[in-house]
Amino acid sequence: MVTAITARTRFTRLLADASAAPNAQLFARDVLEEWGLGALAEDACTGLDELIGWVLANGSHVQVEITLVWDEDLALLFTEVVDHGEALPAEGDVPVSWCEDRGAERNWRGRVLWASYRTGRPQLLPGGAR
Repeated sequence: MVTAITARTRFTRLLADASAAPNAQLFARDVLEEWGLGALAEDACTGLDELIGWVLANGSHVQVEITLVWDEDLALLFTEVVDHGEALPAEGDVPVSWCEDRGAERNWRGRVLWASYRTGRPQLLPGGAR
């Protein structure tokens, strides 16, 4: 039996400077509103601000990539900040105040810091198609 994966993904690339966090928050608020998850915007934007702040303070690269993934089957929103810096937070020290889960790793995309948030909405995608 094949199970369909129902996840929406959006990303943007930003300069790794003082404008990164406010621009990431504008991007996240717009996407979350579009997805009908506006109630999560405050938590997700606070988390993005903290992740970007850590990246900028720990050897950021020229750009950061911000990715939002809404996995409806798991009822989770994932936020990621990716760049090509070297340092990673110590295990358990990913700087996000409140979230379902968080982590950091290095993979083929570079240095990835992420946080997930419970959406509470395991239901049909807007538009009625699954």
